[in-house]
Amino acid sequence: MLTAQATDSVTAGVRLQQSRRLDWRFLLPDPRLGAIGYFGPQDETLLAALREFSSSVEALDWEHEREAAFDGVVVKQPASARLLAQAAQAVRPGGFLYVELRRKPRQALVGHSRTYRAALIRAGFEEPEYHWHWPDFERCTRFVPLNVPGPLMFDLSNGARGPRRFFFSAAARVAVASGLLARVVPCISLIATRVGR
Repeated sequence: MLTAQATDSVTAGVRLQQSRRLDWRFLLPDPRLGAIGYFGPQDETLLAALREFSSSVEALDWEHEREAAFDGVVVKQPASARLLAQAAQAVRPGGFLYVELRRKPRQALVGHSRTYRAALIRAGFEEPEYHWHWPDFERCTRFVPLNVPGPLMFDLSNGARGPRRFFFSAAARVAVASGLLARVVPCISLIATRVGR
């Protein structure tokens, strides 16, 4: 049987893990999550974290047709740009959309990300930001921006000197410009804010 102190320690550890699962919220203009709508396969770790750090969480199905009612919508593995656009309609003006895309073997995320970007801009969102979650969503210790070559080049060449630094910087530029990086990175998130207030 656990003592009260041991129980508090376990609870604090669980809360810390849940908080880390939502570190992406610090990429938002306001890290307070508010009322959240959730679309996608049941991810109990993610849902538990959202319940702990949001004012409310409602799991919704893809055919959800409701007026924009949520401060934020979290989407996991949308099957198409059409479904993503439907989920995005649940975001109130000024709210955010956070999408997790996990690459399957022999699948490139670059095609998905381009169609998703176009669908979100048509739905009234600002230019989406893309981040590589390293090593994956559950154990993420680093968010590498994929829209902007500068931080990526720094991240890949960090610690290298001389010719090695030049090589890593050049490789990062080519990887971003060609879309090659999006073809090999296993876990990418997309964050977009709906225009208006």
